[in-house]
Amino acid sequence: MNMKRNLWNFLLVLLLQLETSSSHEFRIAWMAPTKEYHGFSAATSVGGLKIALYAMENENAPLTNHTVKVQHFDSDCNSKSALAAAVDAKESFEPDLFLGPPCSAAMKGVAQLASHWNIPVFGWVSNDVEFQNRTTYSTLIRLLGPLNRLPITMKYVSTVFKWKRFAMIHDDRDPYKAVAEAIKLSDSNYFINSTHAVNPNMEDAQVAKIFNQVRKYARIIIFAVPWMEMRKYMLVAHQLGMIQGDFAFLCIHGDLFTWDVNERDITSDRGWKRNDTHDEDAREAFECVIHISMDTLPPARAKEFQQFASQYAHQQSTNWINLPNGTTPDAYSPYLYDATLAWAIMVDKTLSQNEVPNGNNLFKESVDFFADGVTGYIVLDSIGDRYLNFRMMDMQEDGIFKTVIDLQYNMTSFVARTAVEDPDLVRWGGGKKGIKNAPPDVPACGFDGEKCAKPEKDNKATVIGVVTVSLFVLIVIIIFNIVRSVRSTVKNDRMFTLESFRPTVCKNCGAIDSSL
Repeated sequence: MNMKRNLWNFLLVLLLQLETSSSHEFRIAWMAPTKEYHGFSAATSVGGLKIALYAMENENAPLTNHTVKVQHFDSDCNSKSALAAAVDAKESFEPDLFLGPPCSAAMKGVAQLASHWNIPVFGWVSNDVEFQNRTTYSTLIRLLGPLNRLPITMKYVSTVFKWKRFAMIHDDRDPYKAVAEAIKLSDSNYFINSTHAVNPNMEDAQVAKIFNQVRKYARIIIFAVPWMEMRKYMLVAHQLGMIQGDFAFLCIHGDLFTWDVNERDITSDRGWKRNDTHDEDAREAFECVIHISMDTLPPARAKEFQQFASQYAHQQSTNWINLPNGTTPDAYSPYLYDATLAWAIMVDKTLSQNEVPNGNNLFKESVDFFADGVTGYIVLDSIGDRYLNFRMMDMQEDGIFKTVIDLQYNMTSFVARTAVEDPDLVRWGGGKKGIKNAPPDVPACGFDGEKCAKPEKDNKATVIGVVTVSLFVLIVIIIFNIVRSVRSTVKNDRMFTLESFRPTVCKNCGAIDSSL
């Protein structure tokens, strides 16, 4: 029996060696929505995929001696459509890789099926906390940093500014609810004492009501909302007098920006400036705001990527099935490029070890994987999730938001790099500057003034005095009533005596009768 098993293992290794020495055809089922959702679609993302496929044809590139076929399947952005697309891909295309879907709602079912089929699934957008469960999603590898990294960022913020107590206000759309849920996954470093949902159509009076509830128990307020909608809420905060330096507002989200959008809307004054009558109030209110977001590509690299994406946008190949023509690349397209090449590198390494590049084996290769990508240095953790880089931005005196702290991961540690010296690191409401002048998360006197309450006086002496005086008055009243009663009795007795000896006139007698 052992001899047969050893012979079979030998034949299997031999077949693998023959397989790796010859050209092999790998098939990628690219799952992406035809319709645009959350700033991405198949047409806006495909540029990154096409660049990666062309890169594989270069000499010494991973899988350069192999054929890679790609077919697009419309996953839409919901579970039902994505499941149908995945089953179709499995039956008609027999993929070696599911690339996507980008929407988290669509990824859930696809990643579970891929796990069941032992097929690797690489994500370039889906970053919900749920996907860290590698029992359910055992073959999933994510190249965009997952939201479950947000608590680490919040831990840093909590430590630097000495904040432990926060309130959460989030937009009611799914991507922002996911951010709120991720941030609430905290340890003992900080806690969220209240959570409220908002939307851009909400009346200012409703927002004010939420603020009035929040301010009872919090001074540091986290907003998981789109950056360009932050102004609406800060104008209400201004109306309520919450911008004098005793409150701080953190805008945190999972949105990713292209380089041109970053220049236009993020590292600019457009967050608060709309050229209307509220600009002055908005600018004053935004002194209290810190903006924390995922890092973007450096300008030079972003421009170069856009040029390549435009160059290959309309390219087609006999190995590409149903790939659309590309449009202006979205912010996530570079991550699709990195996801595709990271898969190729892992497959190449797996083949060199005479192993089959299935889901389980590629997941093993992803553990602590690192490589230089177009989106920066790629470092994956022990469950195949990428470490996430953030930047902290604050408004300067000229009204422009600039990065003050970079929060980055390297191969071994989490690194925070400051852009300015400590005295001017962050600006607060009321003209305050620096970390030491950050508003406390609890008012000096407490939320109910309990820390500044005057000590109660000792009223023991007062009580004794009042009781003594009351007893004295009571005794006097009693004595007075007794004396008065005695005098009344004596008077009545005297009157009775006089009445007894009063003379009476007898009309029938001729003399006075005094016998009575």
